[in-house]
Amino acid sequence: MKKLNILLLSFSFLIVTFTLSGCMKVPTNTFTMSITKSFQLTDSQNAMVSGQIYSSAAVSANGDIFIGGQSGLFVISGEASWCYQSNAAIYSSPSIDSTNDMVFAVNNSGELFYASYPFTTYKKMSISYYSIISAPLIVNGNVYLVDNNGNIFRINEDGMTKAYLVTIGENGSAVWASPVTNGTDLFVGSDNGIFYAVNLNSGNVVWQYQSDGPIYGTAAIGQNGNIYVGSNALYSFSPNGALRWENPLDGSQIYGSPVISQSGIVYIGTVKGNFYAINSQTGQTVWNVNLDTPIGGISSSAIIGNNEIYVASGYNFYAIEPSNGSIVSYVNLGYNVESNPVFYDGKIYVGCDNGQFYEISTPNDSIASEGWPMFMHDQYHTGRQS
Repeated sequence: MKKLNILLLSFSFLIVTFTLSGCMKVPTNTFTMSITKSFQLTDSQNAMVSGQIYSSAAVSANGDIFIGGQSGLFVISGEASWCYQSNAAIYSSPSIDSTNDMVFAVNNSGELFYASYPFTTYKKMSISYYSIISAPLIVNGNVYLVDNNGNIFRINEDGMTKAYLVTIGENGSAVWASPVTNGTDLFVGSDNGIFYAVNLNSGNVVWQYQSDGPIYGTAAIGQNGNIYVGSNALYSFSPNGALRWENPLDGSQIYGSPVISQSGIVYIGTVKGNFYAINSQTGQTVWNVNLDTPIGGISSSAIIGNNEIYVASGYNFYAIEPSNGSIVSYVNLGYNVESNPVFYDGKIYVGCDNGQFYEISTPNDSIASEGWPMFMHDQYHTGRQS
């Protein structure tokens, strides 16, 4: 995976953090995040080879937490954790069909795993010869999968029958991003820099746009249907593919998915550690704060709470004041974060590159109920507006 190469360096655990004005001061207010639980899910002795967690957690309606790891699908319920063994790592994020309480996950061998509540019996089916890094997209009883080669498949849950739709990308390009939808079209980008809209029924490419750099991150959709995606800049499109605006930010790569507040502010970070608030209508920067450290920038998505914005940069996980970008609180996770965090029941869940999976408390906060507050919109990874 190309996004992984930039993080395969050894660094000291000594953290130095900066804001726009210089060295970060420890917050003096009473809001303090803390790590309440952690699980070692993969090989901590060889973290930079086989310990990374790239998957992002999905949470079922009854609170079971699903996360992919190097050896399969982990399910965490209370204090217990166990793994559904697969013959290949799971970099993809699981998704849950909340209408029938089914979980779907794919692995690097192109296999699909699925189970119904109480999630004790799993079935699998072969989808592709290629790895599948993207999260499954579930729409009206159909599961859409995009493999690393750009092949798009539709699996009907009633009978689990597979249909090939179309191949996107060209000249050896690959797809790392997960698809999202407005209910009519599927939206996803490729590392050739092209952003695609594909009709869910016909599989036809409705429109496409060539950005200025590779697209590794997943798009987000605003309440008015406009689409936002990161490359070497942040782009906004109307549903018919017209470019609304482009903001170059700091010109460095964007790996995370944009998140969007109810008031229409887009939050996004870059690998240089700059975290931005952008006006979704004009594309203008409202504020930005530098969270860069000697051990890495921002490689995952933020989360919008009712009170604060949360984002990982380097080894640190931050709570940010949404009005001005000031740092409210932070915790040190001990390693880089490439997993997109999820907010559930007042807690944030996120994986690290050393194989640790964390539960982080957020005092008196909860996930925002409107907008597009996290990766793929919500705890189920529906990839669409509610």
